[in-house]
Amino acid sequence: MQNRKLLIIYSQNSPAAEFVLQGVDIDNVDILKVQFKESLFNKLLYFMFYKLKFFKLSSYFRFESNFRKLISEQNGKILFWDCCDLFLYKLLLTECQQCTKKSIFFWNPLGLHKSERVHVDMMLGWLRKHDIALSTFDPNDSVQYGLELYCNVNRKVDIAKAENDCDFYFVGLPKGREKELNKIKIILESKGYKTKFIIPKNKNEYISQMQNIQFSAKTKCIVDLVSVKYGQSGLTLRPFDALFLKKKLLSNCKSLIKYDFFHKNNIFIFSDETTENEIEKFMGLPYKEIDKNIVDKYEINNWLKKYYLS
Repeated sequence: MQNRKLLIIYSQNSPAAEFVLQGVDIDNVDILKVQFKESLFNKLLYFMFYKLKFFKLSSYFRFESNFRKLISEQNGKILFWDCCDLFLYKLLLTECQQCTKKSIFFWNPLGLHKSERVHVDMMLGWLRKHDIALSTFDPNDSVQYGLELYCNVNRKVDIAKAENDCDFYFVGLPKGREKELNKIKIILESKGYKTKFIIPKNKNEYISQMQNIQFSAKTKCIVDLVSVKYGQSGLTLRPFDALFLKKKLLSNCKSLIKYDFFHKNNIFIFSDETTENEIEKFMGLPYKEIDKNIVDKYEINNWLKKYYLS
């Protein structure tokens, strides 16, 4: 019999979630990646039993046996960290009957579930009826779907100080914003700033989360361009990278001004009306140290203690 305070289940397709959760250092808190059975035979049977509403049998053919065993043995709290498609929670919940509390934290906009968009409200209603605590990082989703709103969170990495090798740094998938990113890059370079923009177009161009931190540690300013493709209104991880590494932040996210770590010396919110002189003035301002108690609120271990272990 397991004796964990908390078991966190995360997606096998989210290197960012894995990176953040690998920073968890709390006694009796474990993290576990979702493990699917991938054979065509298993997929067909899982789908058939799901349609028949035999969710326990469907789970048997969808998830690996050892994964199901570990969930079924959890007798404390369980947190599903946006680990799968919405409809699969019906299967996962058949496996965690001994849990004292079950929660789902949506770490991505619910718009990502676009293939079943018309069923989002229905699925959330089903989850509520089965006493699942639901929360999100996204203010718009919180209002639209009546979810608890939790601040976003990141992992704080101890990294040696290094000389800056660029003025502005960005990494992220295109997500329909490549044109705007290139425009920003051209403007910055025209003023003599050195930039490093990594916009991977395929998996061969990806960098690891640790490489991202290393690059971020060697820039003066991190660039944050929020994608509106899925209606995201919550903060990305970049503001927290900047906060933890004591770097300036250039962002288009207007809601940043509402956060307790906002300071005009450290964060510049740009728009189509922003002038080059405004950016130059911002870069000339000295970085303002943020109170440690504020910074620590957004670190994964403190975040878990506040929302799931209190």
